[in-house]
Amino acid sequence: MVISIFKFLWEYYGVTLDAGSELTHAVAKKNFKLKGCPFWYAKANPDLIKRGEIMYVSDTYGVILPYICPKKREVAISECTFTETVTNEEQIDDKSILDELAEMPTYLVGELLSKYKDTPSFYKVIKRELILRGRYENKKYKLRKEIIEIELEEGEYNDKYQRRREIKCKKS
Repeated sequence: MVISIFKFLWEYYGVTLDAGSELTHAVAKKNFKLKGCPFWYAKANPDLIKRGEIMYVSDTYGVILPYICPKKREVAISECTFTETVTNEEQIDDKSILDELAEMPTYLVGELLSKYKDTPSFYKVIKRELILRGRYENKKYKLRKEIIEIELEEGEYNDKYQRRREIKCKKS
């Protein structure tokens, strides 16, 4: 028998969470001190599964792991609720945010960049705005690489092999 991690926490630990949120086994074990068991132990003891002492629990991403149920059941005050994570109003607000990007303060634009890092279309527009304001900085190694390329173009040796030959000639 497989139950969701939200129902497992609600029935056995008395913890009510929003079922619309994301919860993995690693986070649940860390936060709620859940006691798991290996698959081989669960398969070797089918009588524990029948009695309900071992439960198969599925997390938000569909990963199923066996857990040992606690002896004492905690009682939750309320049932788990479910709210949708993305609504149509949020999508409309996203488009209006991009239109108002030029008037927003720089620190808010920086926060938007971290908020929309998973959506490339918004990320590119926000990144372009920060570059125009002079606030977006590339990583140091990229900057060094660009500086070296500029120096090579301006110098008399624009080919890296010519530069290496010149260095070898100086050492001899």
